[in-house]
Amino acid sequence: MAKIRNFVFGKASGKLGPVVFRVVRGQQFIVQRPTSYTTSNSELALFSRNRLVSLVKFSSFLNKNKYIKQFWCDESLIGWSPYHRILNFNSPRLSGAFISSKNSLVPVAWLDPVKSVAFSGNTLTVTLPENIFDPVATQFRLDLVIVLTQPCEKIEQLLACFSLFSEITVNELVHSFVLDDEITSRFPEYSQMIVFPLFSFEKEEQLTASLQGGTSFTLPVPA
Repeated sequence: MAKIRNFVFGKASGKLGPVVFRVVRGQQFIVQRPTSYTTSNSELALFSRNRLVSLVKFSSFLNKNKYIKQFWCDESLIGWSPYHRILNFNSPRLSGAFISSKNSLVPVAWLDPVKSVAFSGNTLTVTLPENIFDPVATQFRLDLVIVLTQPCEKIEQLLACFSLFSEITVNELVHSFVLDDEITSRFPEYSQMIVFPLFSFEKEEQLTASLQGGTSFTLPVPA
């Protein structure tokens, strides 16, 4: 890959015949396109591709959530952008080729915020512990990221992600989230649902997160 130091007509991006122009961190690069591709369907190759797809789709989903993305703006984390920090942080937390309950919505957490997560009749019920409400904090909020993973046979999408949130008041411990058809209609395609809760608040003009690992449910979940 060659770096272009001077470009008469400004910076270019895209394909031109056998070469591709790219702009990376404000710098112009030119690379040659391969004349042909060979896709391996070996067990190891499929595993690697599936693992990458799971990681990228999960990370992209978090990066597009403007609220969650704020927690990844810490430049002390490994990665030159919030998206790359999410990738780096979550990569070792996958279980095989799939997102696991060990994956994380934010890089730093205050304490375990959830006493229990239950699912029945298409309703998620999250119960918070009594000591979760800091007396000098404000703007309490509960976010849920729902990941459907481990697809059934012939389903090409390795995961589907959804997010819900609720602004809550002090000492409001039990919260119910009714899942709409957009989510429940996808249940037959997957064998596992992971619910990631994120409790957050403002304290001393800083946004603080309280997080624990995800809670897994086997699909289909009985009513």
